[in-house]
Amino acid sequence: MLGTRLDELTGARLLTLRADGHHLTPLGQERVEALSPLDAWSRGRAAETDTTAADGRRRAPRQEPTGFSRRIHGQG
Repeated sequence: MLGTRLDELTGARLLTLRADGHHLTPLGQERVEALSPLDAWSRGRAAETDTTAADGRRRAPRQEPTGFSRRIHGQG
């Protein structure tokens, strides 16, 4: 399965195979840079909605809609 995905990414010109392994192409690096803000946002959101309490016990996730969700549901 991993080999198939690597082949797909190579075929899409995002990766290249060299003697020492797979590397990002300039196009692949461009994609990483373009998606970095989305990655940072999603990591922040994941931390904000983390369901693990400080003591390690699971807690219920927040239920109130926020930001974009409020606008979609007509609450903002």
